[in-house]
Amino acid sequence: MALIVMDILIVIVFVGFLWKNRSLNIEEDLQKKMDVFESLLMDADQMAIHMKKNLEEKYRALKNLEESLDQRIHRLEHLMDIADKKIISFDTAVHEKPVSSELTQVQQILLMVKQGLDLEDIAGRLSIPRGTVKLVLELNKKN
Repeated sequence: MALIVMDILIVIVFVGFLWKNRSLNIEEDLQKKMDVFESLLMDADQMAIHMKKNLEEKYRALKNLEESLDQRIHRLEHLMDIADKKIISFDTAVHEKPVSSELTQVQQILLMVKQGLDLEDIAGRLSIPRGTVKLVLELNKKN
């Protein structure tokens, strides 16, 4: 009977040893997995910080571009206002041309024809369209 008890004790110690050894392996595997997971979390955290910095830089760059575009648009609107005013003043000056200067222009055309200049030379010297010179000459022939 003592031998049976001894055998049972040896089996119990052996099973206990195997159980303890097995649980140590599980804990080591679990610890290794946790170490890898922690490493991955730290890498992900660093990447998130890096991406946040990049996003902030891009946001600032976009803000600067927006401000620059707003300034350019404002300058263009200002230049267009100036151009509109100049066009209006030019149109007004052209339409308010005194009749006497038109008569003078007709007289200049007729004088140049008498001097022997052709249609293109007259238009070039007076800086007027050839059609205007031609019209004046045709009206003068009818009179």
